[in-house]
Amino acid sequence: MDHRKTLILILLIAALALAGCVSSSGSNSATTQPKVVATIGDPTPVPTEPPEPTVGPTWTPTPTPVPPALTLSDFNLQVKINGDAKEWTQDPSQAQPVNAQYAARQDTATFTVTNTGNATLKNLVIVYDVATPMTTIVNGQEFSTMTHQSKNASLDTLNPGDYRDVTIESPIYGAMLTANLTITANWNGGSLDLYMATLEPNFASGTSYTPANDISLKEYGSAS
Repeated sequence: MDHRKTLILILLIAALALAGCVSSSGSNSATTQPKVVATIGDPTPVPTEPPEPTVGPTWTPTPTPVPPALTLSDFNLQVKINGDAKEWTQDPSQAQPVNAQYAARQDTATFTVTNTGNATLKNLVIVYDVATPMTTIVNGQEFSTMTHQSKNASLDTLNPGDYRDVTIESPIYGAMLTANLTITANWNGGSLDLYMATLEPNFASGTSYTPANDISLKEYGSAS
């Protein structure tokens, strides 16, 4: 009888142990199922533009200085005015009254031209140009144009560092006119204005003719 009780007790303990194992294995199988997680309301990602590169300072190379092809120096201008066989110069001690109506002016310019560049200048010609106004009166109306007169001096070839002394006698023009003077150098492959000036009439020593008005001055001033 005691043996039966002991056997029954052992069977009950075994049954309880087996029941616990079955329950435990069942719960483990449930936790291994894949989980589905649904997210609602998340913002759609917006792609960001790459930042524009920052532009740095632009490097500008320093140009190599180029010496001028020619320079003019020691410029001197002498004025001679002829009228009624009398002569008027810039020297006040020699100044004599002239009849401005028939006065003619001629300038003598002396200067030095130097080749300050790096190249030899060939067929070099110096042009002395005088531009004066010419007025034509038709039916009481004035028509003005500029008249150009020039004299040339040929210097042939001028090597770098060489210089030449130049003397040019200008064309003859009306003594009462304002003249625009331009000295230009021309050579094979280039040209350069060396000197420009405005020459005003000067009769500070006195004249024996005085224009009655501006029209008379423009008419008689062009006489030579």
